[in-house]
This record gives sequence, C-alpha cells and structure tokens, in this order.
Amino acid sequence: MSFVITNFERFKVNKNNKIMERSELKAKVPHGYGKKIANKAGVTKQAVSQFLNGKNDNVDIEIATLEVLAELSEKKNNLLARIS
Repeated sequence: MSFVITNFERFKVNKNNKIMERSELKAKVPHGYGKKIANKAGVTKQAVSQFLNGKNDNVDIEIATLEVLAELSEKKNNLLARIS
C-alpha cells in the first residue's frame, strides 16, 4: 500500500481548508458590507457572495475583504480609545 497522496486528494484537502478559512472570514463581515467589498474589489456583490461561500477564488475579493475588516477594526479601536 502506498501512502502517496494523489493530486486529487491534495486538492480536496486544500479546498476544505479554504472553505474553513472563508467561513471564519465570512462570520466577521458585518451584514451589508458585501457591497463595500465589491466596490473596493471592482466586482459584483454576487461575486463577493460566491467567494465567501467558497464557490470561486478571487484574490482581489480576498484582499478587499481583509482591507475592509482591518478598516472596521481600526475605526472601532479609535472610537473605543476616545471614550476611555
């Protein structure tokens, strides 16, 4: 018996890892921010939805999502600092 992983099995493992990461990313995106991500990435809201649901791969959407989440986090931290 061989313990060599075929290309198909390797793809399957990688695909599952991407879906897991995207589900965590999707959970952090506030309701209604798909449009902001789409505008930033230069794509449609549907493309953003498909990306977050693991149905397509798009580096521009991934980067735009991370940028929007970073901006939200920074804004939240700044507001919290103002009331402290």
